[in-house]
Amino acid sequence: MAKSVLIILIISAHLGVLFSEESCGYFPLMEHLNLTDSVRFLQSRPVDDWRKPTEVFIDSTVANIIELEGKTQSLTSLLWLEMTWKNSFISWDPKEFCGMESMTIPLGLLWLPDLYIYEIMDDDVSPVINILQVKHDGSVKQSKPVRLVSACKLDIFGFPFDTQKCTVTFGPYVHTVEQMTMLAASNSSVVTQISRDNFSKRGEWELLHVDVQNLNLSFSGILYSQVKYTITLKRIPIVYVVNLICPAGILIILDFAGMFISVTGGERLGFKITVVLGFLVLLLILNDQLPNTEVSPILDSSVRSTSIRMKKASKNHSKEAILLKKVLLEIVMIRRHLANTRLKEESQNDWHMVAYVLDRFICIFYFFSIVISMGILITVWLIPHT
Repeated sequence: MAKSVLIILIISAHLGVLFSEESCGYFPLMEHLNLTDSVRFLQSRPVDDWRKPTEVFIDSTVANIIELEGKTQSLTSLLWLEMTWKNSFISWDPKEFCGMESMTIPLGLLWLPDLYIYEIMDDDVSPVINILQVKHDGSVKQSKPVRLVSACKLDIFGFPFDTQKCTVTFGPYVHTVEQMTMLAASNSSVVTQISRDNFSKRGEWELLHVDVQNLNLSFSGILYSQVKYTITLKRIPIVYVVNLICPAGILIILDFAGMFISVTGGERLGFKITVVLGFLVLLLILNDQLPNTEVSPILDSSVRSTSIRMKKASKNHSKEAILLKKVLLEIVMIRRHLANTRLKEESQNDWHMVAYVLDRFICIFYFFSIVISMGILITVWLIPHT
């Protein structure tokens, strides 16, 4: 009799150890939660009362600005996105499963919120992360990187010392505010700090601030919950200063210095034509780099009429090459004409004094025009334009 009791105790101990070891694995927990047959978890929102909205917490940070394209007015960015919500049918006691408080499961086993990005312009080419993290209290979290191409309206009036604001808005596509509520998990200061700490500083843009707002969109009298991120970027202007502003400043100095060349020999006209050709090349470069917006930048506002003509003439590189060839031919013809007329010039002393006075007047007027224009430019660039 004592031997039988001892055998039963030994068998019970072995079974207890076996049961304990099996309960420490993921599969027994999935069977306990009925996740091995998860069709019912995919059919509807995971709430025990349909009148109760599902709260989805959005947390997004900016990892990198890949490109801010001016011609298409689109922003290509890399975001880190976390989305957390509560599943009322998924919970367990960690003590029954060796203290296990969380586990990871495949993406297709549970219901997912219908997240939509309102500014999206292109197909989603983000890396695929097919993993969900589930906690013992029923919290479900999806974390993934998002490579986003979104619309961004640019204001280039202060180019190249401009600041741009682009928005990224998350919200449900189908569920109304009575069914699903989107909420920001972190405030603006936290998102900005994390984004700036992890921001990859490359390219021509610097991240200044990320503003976070909880909003409601009204469409046909129906409200949809939204979380709106406003990303503020500042252009790093060093490339444009070296390639555009410095050459333009040198050409302006040369142009003004040309006013002191004698008008009798014809050298001034040739010099001026060369300077105009330099401005023409700069306009071609500038028009190729500027986005198509309703507001023109102040950097070419002083030659707006020339810029408009050049935009029409510079739709492709072949037309630009043809235009430059025509200008060069005109320069050659003008120089030949000057050479021929120089041989035929007669004394016109009566007009020399009139021409000299008019020339000095134009020189003074040109000088003050340059000073006023540069003052306006510097003022606009120094004052933040929003």
